[in-house]
Amino acid sequence: MPLVWALVIGLAAFRIYRIAGVDQITEPFHGRLNASRHPVGMWLSDLVSCPWCIGWWASLALAALGWIVGLFTWQEAIPIALAASAVCGITGHVTAALQALAESLNREPEPPLTQLWVNVDGNGVTIDGPDSEPHQGT
Repeated sequence: MPLVWALVIGLAAFRIYRIAGVDQITEPFHGRLNASRHPVGMWLSDLVSCPWCIGWWASLALAALGWIVGLFTWQEAIPIALAASAVCGITGHVTAALQALAESLNREPEPPLTQLWVNVDGNGVTIDGPDSEPHQGT
């Protein structure tokens, strides 16, 4: 059962991270934090923009809340918080990787190379693309 709680709390902590640091609804909040030059504002900006950082604190708070209301013992709360923090961080990085992949798939593909030209003077290999001028072979 603690693994289920770790998964639930980890996903809840990830949602807290998304709301606090990424989602448009809190853009005024995290936009102001990102523009802050005050040390506390810069620290908070780093905190809310990092799934590992906010995931740890959110997981710890949620696990403590679960212990307070009697869902599990304090001996279970500590490993649940640690595992939930890992779930939150991993989920954050997987989400970022999937977003990067989706963006790369939506880009215009680069045109394929049209020819490979080898310099016979021993100066190496030159690869010509579709926009380059053709070489005169010898």
